[in-house]
Parts: sequence; structure tokens; C-alpha cells
Amino acid sequence: MKLLRLAAWTCVLLLAVLSLVPGDAQIRTGAPGIAEHVIAYGATAVLFVLAYPAIGRVQLILCLIGYAAVLEIAQAYVPGRYATLYDFSGGVGGVALGCLIGTWLLGRFRPDKP
Repeated sequence: MKLLRLAAWTCVLLLAVLSLVPGDAQIRTGAPGIAEHVIAYGATAVLFVLAYPAIGRVQLILCLIGYAAVLEIAQAYVPGRYATLYDFSGGVGGVALGCLIGTWLLGRFRPDKP
């Protein structure tokens, strides 16, 4: 559980670093930007669902979407970066998908399940 929590919070830190690095220092995967957002926020959401199973999903979704909004708006103040609703929507979709996958994994691999 501790390792999952460390991984979840590391993702939060990585989201901030990768979102706020100046445009000329950006590292890209080659995938479309929206796909990068879906994957990054989705993985973060999965880890949080697994690491903190007692936290309500609505609370988790709202927190991660709020974080995505803050980071997207902050990009407007970073040289070579800009905020877009398109990228924000990728983060929102990733959070939703990640919460669904994490919840499915919890149900599928719960240790107390017969």
C-alpha cells in the first residue's frame, strides 16, 4: 500500500513538472497531446484508487480534475506553453477512465473476495 501511495503522489509531482516546464525544454512522446493527457491523468487516477480505496470516487475525481485545471491555467504563464480546453478535456477523460479502471481492478483483485 505504501508503494502505491508513493507512486500516486509521484505522479502528482510529475504532472506538475511536465506541465510547467518551459516549451523549449518540453519532452514529448510523439503521441497526440490529448493522448498524453489521458494516459498521464488516467494512470494517476488508477494509482490513487488503488492506494486509497476508502476515498470516495467523486471526491477523488473532483480533486484530480481541479488539479488538471490549475495546471492547465498555470501553463498560460510559462514561456512557450499555453492553456487549452482541448488538453484539459484529455485530463478530465483520463481521470474518469482511470477511476473506472481502478475501481474495476479493486473489485477484481480484492484480497477478501472468495
